[in-house]
Formats: sequence, C-alpha cells, structure tokens
Amino acid sequence: MIMADVFKILFLILGMLLCTVSYWLMFQALFSGSVERCRTALLARPYRVFMTGVLIGVPVFLFGAILLSNGAGPLKFLGGAILVAQTTLALFGSTGLIRHIGEQLSDRSVHSRPGLTVLRGGAVVSIACVLPIVGWFLLIPVVLIAGFGAGIRLLWARRAVPAAPVVSQAVQA
Repeated sequence: MIMADVFKILFLILGMLLCTVSYWLMFQALFSGSVERCRTALLARPYRVFMTGVLIGVPVFLFGAILLSNGAGPLKFLGGAILVAQTTLALFGSTGLIRHIGEQLSDRSVHSRPGLTVLRGGAVVSIACVLPIVGWFLLIPVVLIAGFGAGIRLLWARRAVPAAPVVSQAVQA
C-alpha cells in the first residue's frame, strides 16, 4: 500500500467526520426548538425512541437498499432518495443526543451557547465512531437508529394548540 492510498482513506474518514459534525451544528442552528424536543424525547424515553427507530427505520432502510441495488433507473433513484431522507432524519434526530452529550462534558457556563455544546459532543461521538468494530458496528447504528426514532417521534408529535391569551380586567380607577 502506497502513501497515496493511506492518505486517501485518512482524508475520506476525516472529511466524513467533519461533514457529520457540520450537519449536527447546522441542525442545531436552524432548528433549535425541534432539536430540543428530540433531546427531551431521547432523555425521557430512550428505549421507546430507540425501538421506534428499529421498528420503522430498519424496514425503511432495507426497502431503500433493495430498491437501490435491484431496481431499474427510476426505482434506483427512489431507493437512493429514501436512504438520503432517512439518513438526514437520523442525523437531525441525533443532534439532540449529541447536544446532551456535549452538555454533560462541559461546565455549566456554556449552556447558554448550544453551538459549542453540539460541537463538543459531536467531536467526541464522531471520533468515537472511528474505533473499529465497536464504533462501526455498535455506536454508529445506535446513534443513527435512536436519532431516526427521535426524528419520527418529532414528526408524529401533535403540536399543542396555544391557549388563548388571557384578557386582563380593566383597572378600576
């Protein structure tokens, strides 16, 4: 193996790590309220969120992979679109988990800056995912399945109807 092959693999892995952390930061910056709801769902009922990801995510992934590998032109496109949408939703939902990890690693003074907590948690999780066997076959699937479950629960959650504003009585003079 020549150095060019080594650098090719190294920079491919580093690029994927940077892109993943960038997605987490982008989702936190653009959709902070939804990320907080995903975080709350993951903390309140982690097993239920994970099982939602398993029961819905695995069949959807298999369906998309089958279409991508065996379908004709339009079916391959549909399979690819399903897998891209599923991965995006999984990264979106896992942003809440990453934010929670970053909050646990930081001191209490930076909680007002959620971007730093997501960056810290994302760096730790993405570097931990590089570890062969444990990172590849345990950590990455758990993070993505839990994230997909949180994203699905966020999409299915009924939005609470805001209460009508209370009209105050006129101040008597």
